[in-house]
Amino acid sequence: MTLYEELKARGLVAQITDEEIIDLINNGKATFYIGFDCTADSLTAGHFLALTLMKRLQLAGNKPIALIGGGTTMIGDPSGRTDMRKMLTKEDIDYNAQCFKRQMEKFIEFGEGKAKMLNNADWLLKLNYVELLREVGACFSVNNMLRAKCYEQRMEKGLSFLSIPGAKEVGIEFNSLSKTYNLTGMRVSFALGNREVISHFRAFRSQIDYGMFYPIMAGAAAALNGPQDVVESNRTGYMARRDALCGGLRSIGWNVPDAQGTMFVWAKIPERFASSVDFAIELMEKTGVIVVPGSAFGAQGEGYVRMALVVPPERMAEAVRRIDESGIVKE
Repeated sequence: MTLYEELKARGLVAQITDEEIIDLINNGKATFYIGFDCTADSLTAGHFLALTLMKRLQLAGNKPIALIGGGTTMIGDPSGRTDMRKMLTKEDIDYNAQCFKRQMEKFIEFGEGKAKMLNNADWLLKLNYVELLREVGACFSVNNMLRAKCYEQRMEKGLSFLSIPGAKEVGIEFNSLSKTYNLTGMRVSFALGNREVISHFRAFRSQIDYGMFYPIMAGAAAALNGPQDVVESNRTGYMARRDALCGGLRSIGWNVPDAQGTMFVWAKIPERFASSVDFAIELMEKTGVIVVPGSAFGAQGEGYVRMALVVPPERMAEAVRRIDESGIVKE
């Protein structure tokens, strides 16, 4: 069994872009990297598989690069947290990188012609790239974009960009596995479309992302390559929850529109409430039903609350009953 065949048998290869890489790996001529963001002074258990993979490839003659994310560490955490990543100084990052290196030396061998450690801050920070993302990116509102008719109609009809003739030649489409395959929280997504755009996107993402935990990657690959009947089952389940909640709320006088292609429902609060926070608090106190104030998502969300279709239809019906009995939407 060759090294590549071994890696594939262990579920460590999802796909490759060029068959030539197989010979490079098997013959110990590949140079590869795995990224590590130095947000702390120690590696975690989540890094273990990446390190053992680096060791196995190095033992076969391949040359590893441990890429430290000194530049990407200075950007807000992409894991879905509500707060920004702590802004580390160059000294903090250098110290953490040295701590990482001491731990990595127990797995891989550094030195001339062997493994090396690089820091993407050495080239990213010179581009003023971090300043752009932190200062300019925050000015673009998704809420404003979704109010445009061209996007609104697509959201309602579920129109795929790639279903339009010629789209593959000019752009790409993003897809998430979160709800479709019950991989919520795994932060797994993919892009497909124009080959040249994808190649540039891949180069860009390689500078800001770090390696995903291998079991999650394996689970995502299994979901995409396995039986797809689960997709229809999930879609039917979400529709049943939506109908129980939205239809039920409309039946008691709260005009809540059906969610279109999403697991979230947005509802306008009764006019007598001064804010979405006031309504959410009173609703919780009177019924035990918890909703998220729209203002939590920015000024454009004020006047609305958001509900998630994450419980069975029976629980949705129970929430509707409590809201009805409380009279909060009728007063």
